[in-house]
Amino acid sequence: MNRQTIIYIVVGLIIALLVAGYFLWYKPQFDKEVPDEEIFKEVSKGAETITEKASEGVLPSIDVGSNPLEDKPVINPAEKANPFKAVKTNPFE
Repeated sequence: MNRQTIIYIVVGLIIALLVAGYFLWYKPQFDKEVPDEEIFKEVSKGAETITEKASEGVLPSIDVGSNPLEDKPVINPAEKANPFKAVKTNPFE
């Protein structure tokens, strides 16, 4: 065998070992997958407990009638100055 053939064989073996090592190394992690629903439930429980603990006695109660933007003025000039409001866009109606 000449030197070039030996180099090709060695490179091929290294690539084959790397691919086999990759699949053997990560295979146990693929088998241990947890369903997404369980992860979501655990995270939501944790978020609820953190929110409850963080807001104990800190936040005041919010009334529905205390919305400061309920009576806001109309500040959009395009609503007043649009000359095409009454124009029909579909001539076939």
